[in-house]
Amino acid sequence: MHYLRAMHWNTRKHRIATGCLGAVFLIAGFIGGFLEWRRFDLTWTRFSAVPDRIIHAGSASTPGTPGTGSARAKAGLAVDQDGRPLAGVKMRFIKPGEDLPREVFTSDTDGRFELPSESDTIFRVMAEKSGYHSDGEHWTSPGESAMIVRLEAAAGLRIEAVLQNGKPAPGATLRVMGSSVYPPYELTADQEGRAFLPDLAPGILAIEAVFEDQVAELVGVELTAGEVVHAHLYMDEGIELYGLVRDEKDDRPLPGALFTLGREEPSLLTRAVETAGDGRFRIGPLPEGSYRFSLSSEGYVSLTGRRFWVGATSGLALFELSRGVTISGRVLDATGQPVERAAVECWGVDATGTLIAPLALDAPGLIPVGQLGVTDKKIEIGQTASGAVMTDDKGLFTLTGIPAGHLLLHVSHDNFLATSVVIGEITQNTDVPDIRLTPGAEMTLLVVDERQFPVVGAQLRVESARSPGTGFTAFTDDSGEVLLPAVDEEFTATFFHPEFPVHVEHLKAVRQQKVQLRRGTGTLRLRLRDAARIPVVRAQVELLAQDRPERRQRVTDDTGTVTFERLGPGPYLIVVTHPDYTSLEKTGLEPGDYDWTLPYGGGFQGFVRDRQTLEGLAGIVRLSHSDGAREVQETRKGEVEFRALAEGTWQVHVSSPGYAPLTGELVVRAGTALQELNLTPQLWELERSGAATGTVRDDRGFAVRGAWVSAGTFMEQTDRNGSFTFKSLPAGEVTFMALHPLSGLGSETIHVIADLQAPDVIIDLVPVRTTAAAGESGLTLARDGLRSRLVVATVAAGTPASRAGLSAGETVWRIGGLPSHLPLFMLRSQLMGPAGTVVFLEVGPTEWLTRPVFLRLE
Repeated sequence: MHYLRAMHWNTRKHRIATGCLGAVFLIAGFIGGFLEWRRFDLTWTRFSAVPDRIIHAGSASTPGTPGTGSARAKAGLAVDQDGRPLAGVKMRFIKPGEDLPREVFTSDTDGRFELPSESDTIFRVMAEKSGYHSDGEHWTSPGESAMIVRLEAAAGLRIEAVLQNGKPAPGATLRVMGSSVYPPYELTADQEGRAFLPDLAPGILAIEAVFEDQVAELVGVELTAGEVVHAHLYMDEGIELYGLVRDEKDDRPLPGALFTLGREEPSLLTRAVETAGDGRFRIGPLPEGSYRFSLSSEGYVSLTGRRFWVGATSGLALFELSRGVTISGRVLDATGQPVERAAVECWGVDATGTLIAPLALDAPGLIPVGQLGVTDKKIEIGQTASGAVMTDDKGLFTLTGIPAGHLLLHVSHDNFLATSVVIGEITQNTDVPDIRLTPGAEMTLLVVDERQFPVVGAQLRVESARSPGTGFTAFTDDSGEVLLPAVDEEFTATFFHPEFPVHVEHLKAVRQQKVQLRRGTGTLRLRLRDAARIPVVRAQVELLAQDRPERRQRVTDDTGTVTFERLGPGPYLIVVTHPDYTSLEKTGLEPGDYDWTLPYGGGFQGFVRDRQTLEGLAGIVRLSHSDGAREVQETRKGEVEFRALAEGTWQVHVSSPGYAPLTGELVVRAGTALQELNLTPQLWELERSGAATGTVRDDRGFAVRGAWVSAGTFMEQTDRNGSFTFKSLPAGEVTFMALHPLSGLGSETIHVIADLQAPDVIIDLVPVRTTAAAGESGLTLARDGLRSRLVVATVAAGTPASRAGLSAGETVWRIGGLPSHLPLFMLRSQLMGPAGTVVFLEVGPTEWLTRPVFLRLE
């Protein structure tokens, strides 16, 4: 009995001990879990607004209330331009190739937000908040555990228009356009002549005000994040420009022609008008000054980028368009089947050597991607063909309004190799032979990073090695692969992605191939200060890779510092610009820390006047430096002012309508203070100019259309009647030289009298005797890839080039006289052709300080 009682007690003790032990473990588990949660929460590390810098736990704010959002950690941070957290920022995470977001999060009171659960892919992040603008595109990388999104506070623009009598301009029409405002805004001023535009992204703007016959224009208004900028526009009496557009051959007016006009320096705001039934148009009021215009009409050769002066004495402006030729044809594949939706465009040169291109103003290079950019290649042109046309379901195409000349057709299609076909000298409507496209090799590229993770959303620019400058663009999918439907045996692939430096790969057509991108590990930090060691704030710093098409831009902060991260290997070119300082440029730089001093530069005031009446003149003063810098100012009642000019010798070009231009040199000394005027005031006195007209004839006495005629530094082309006119020739002896590549060369010398028009000048061309042998000019050309221009590389002694006074480093703006199409010519290293051929070049430091040079190939 005692045994049973003792056993029962032992059993109770065992149960009690077991229960107590279980309770202890349960309580310990709760305590451990609670401490683990507190440990995670207390050691959460908050990210600062400065990349690669963290704020330690002691300075982190209290975490958000548990239970809001999902259970994932809030590893993202939204900040403003000053690095302060932003609450209420909506984050939309979108996969490349999709339109709808996969996930949407909103930042909490501490600016924190969650990252997507799919951590093995890439997302484009769209950040939205009222009153703020994103500073660029944001992307997530595979495996990324933290992210900072920076937004800039919106800026405001307050405009006040003032009439010529000093009173407000109620109801004035205001137009605003710029880097952050496109298409242009147009609004009406209130009764006090004021208007306000809120919620604008920071950037540079141009503003125009028009009220009845008065006009004002203000260019270069800079909007700063979170600030309201006040702009005052003081109006003056404008000029109405009346014009007539007609057919060059039969003088028939052209209704419906589109006339587009924009200021030359700079041309942010443009105006466009269509001609009426009688071919006439009216545009205005316009400020006095230099403009560029484009004129187009269906079936006619377009005029693009031509200069035109609008002045108080401007009469009826007469514009003549010549009817272009029509080119028709058919595009087939290798089996003779029609190819639908093939793009056909026309390139070439006309009889005078002027480029014919299928674009309105320039030929752009690759398209910028996100924060990365690409150096654009721009070609200044005088005549344009119509843009690319697409073949129909029968493979047929028709190009209209094409200038007569030596032409080439470029045909491209997604599933075929691009091809170029030289169709030769075309002077009338032509049906070209069938153009056959060759199917390319199909290829799959796998793009991975250094950890072999696929790179999603990378952009590829594919260009054939046989036709550089032409190609197509593709993107990698979610698995990092991209299908290239038609590539050549050898091609170049350029890869763009925000997380990687621009990568250029030369590949061969293989069925499957893998390309590895490496993240940039370099950092270039630049600190800018002036001579007084004061930080230079808001300086524009541009970084360009010298061996690949990569460009980045940043603005210095309050300490004068700018940082470029994730850089690949150099060398790099850095260009620094600031309106109050001299520009600075350095090449061959590698990632690292740099401390530069921006020089103050010099400045002066100038006055342009009539030599006889001493009256101030409206005109343009242009300055050109040997390093490529240029400054342009329009005079106001003869007065002009330049500041922050680089030290050295500047070429000066002063012009005014009705006066002979004045050229000279000006030596600028370095300044000792900001915006200093340290040079003596400059006085430029212009003399009245004379005019001359003439006719160019060939050896049979027929008028020659399209011949180039030079007089001093001026260059003109003859019209359909072989006539030319020069209106601003200096008084004295002037030699005219005329050239036509097919008709020959000739010259004539006359005496020009101021304010008078000289008798008609007759220039008879003498045919240039050529042989089958090749001739050379002794001139070697090179392309400056960073500035996209053609330059003189070397000049051989004792050759036509050296006798013409050409020197290495000069910019070549135009080449005429060789019957070959420009894209092929640009790839040559020497100026060559049939012996005896005469070619001309426009050579000089800038476009408006060029001189014509004639060379006879030997």
